[in-house]
Amino acid sequence: MIKKYVLKYPKISLLIFSLMVSLLSIYSYSWYKTNDYSNYLNQGHYLKTVNNQVNLVFYKRGCIYCMTGKKAVLSSSSESNIPTYFVDVDSVSGQKLVKKYNVTFPSTIVYLRGKEVSKSQYVYDGLNGIEVSVEAIKKMSE
Repeated sequence: MIKKYVLKYPKISLLIFSLMVSLLSIYSYSWYKTNDYSNYLNQGHYLKTVNNQVNLVFYKRGCIYCMTGKKAVLSSSSESNIPTYFVDVDSVSGQKLVKKYNVTFPSTIVYLRGKEVSKSQYVYDGLNGIEVSVEAIKKMSE
């Protein structure tokens, strides 16, 4: 039935197809922009700050651990009163922070609270595969 309609009305079919592709493209782009770290404070912003109460969330593009914890980290950072900076471990300024805070895994949060510095991984290998560390995420607001 669809084949007959497409053959009978090719211009309308092409228009509907084009509209569907356009809508899908717009949705995909808006999803990407709202779920990408580039919309948040990054390592460049952190290097210019004087605030001593911050969270540094380290990540690496393509890291399955980082992607697993991303939603929880972004949600917690938007609800916290403590500024959160996202640090791409592959960037030049990110590498400086990796060395400064001795970060060994990309999926790490460094908590800076005055002179106190602590860190933890925001995901780990659990019994059901990669799991988000509720404790690490909760600590972002403390």
